[in-house]
Amino acid sequence: MKTEANDIQSIISSATEPAELKIAHEEIDRYMKRIVYQVELHEVRGLFTEINRLHHSIKSKAIKLAEIELNIKETDRFCWGMMGSGAREEQTVRTDQDNCLFYDEGTMKEEVVSFSSAGVKNLAEAGYPLCSGNVMATNPRWNFASTVWNDSHIPPIVFEDVRYAYILLDVIPIYGNASLLNKVKEKWKLTLCNDGQLLVKMRETAANLHVPLSPLGKIFTERYGNQAGKFNIKIHAYAPLIIAVKYLSLMAGINEVNTYTRLERLSQRGIIDEYLRRELTSALDLFLLLRLNNSAFTPFHKVPLDYIDLESLTKENAHLLKKGLKIVKKLQKVLKRRGCECEAPEQ
Repeated sequence: MKTEANDIQSIISSATEPAELKIAHEEIDRYMKRIVYQVELHEVRGLFTEINRLHHSIKSKAIKLAEIELNIKETDRFCWGMMGSGAREEQTVRTDQDNCLFYDEGTMKEEVVSFSSAGVKNLAEAGYPLCSGNVMATNPRWNFASTVWNDSHIPPIVFEDVRYAYILLDVIPIYGNASLLNKVKEKWKLTLCNDGQLLVKMRETAANLHVPLSPLGKIFTERYGNQAGKFNIKIHAYAPLIIAVKYLSLMAGINEVNTYTRLERLSQRGIIDEYLRRELTSALDLFLLLRLNNSAFTPFHKVPLDYIDLESLTKENAHLLKKGLKIVKKLQKVLKRRGCECEAPEQ
């Protein structure tokens, strides 16, 4: 993909408006449509690294264009954060937005509103649809004054819902003054590790996400509605894996957000053994490839639904899917045996 990636990066670098960034985004889509069925499992991690490097470049340029449009001065007062699959370098061709905005003390609220609105608008025009769950910087819930994140006052969003805690575990800086976000994230993680009640809820959530595989190896599919007979690869395979890994990584003081890297660190620290790491890595390869297949053949103007037809899988991939679901259930058992006491973070 090196030649194609360089060509797409050239489009991004020369872009002066979001419509040109959308052209680059569409080029990623077209290229994936051409090659996706040729991708081998051992190539998945590298391919996703390259795809997400381009997504990151498009998104940061979209925000920069918003900054230029608004003629924002002293830009080190802001940091845009990205969450979700994009932060983990696991985004497919088409996903919606997951972002937030941190700002420094003294920043006028009007500036926050205008910058968040312009950035989210540019991202949408570049081909990243608005988040249906409203996890975006335009939502006051997801923009933060960095000075309120201290030992005496952590924004209540952190503790309102286990889902929000898991979302913020993946946040990374995408544009602006990264130190605003990084300092806040460390304070928040320390506070979280001292909240035993929330940690118990997080463990229960991760350990009990439904993986629809019977003891005899039968994969259960949707029973009703438009997707009857299909399997949601995101909700029932990918999500249970990454959320379990997130929880164990928090407990082990691991700072990385990429799931492959988290698995390597968990193995190095003895939280999981090397066999389990290899099996989970293979499962992640498959889950991401199946998601990529689905995304690549969804029209560009639509967000993929992540439902796959099991009968369309090759015999080998059907076998690997069952094996992957089984190993995810094994990982969930590791969580159930795991305590709720955080280790010191890595330096």
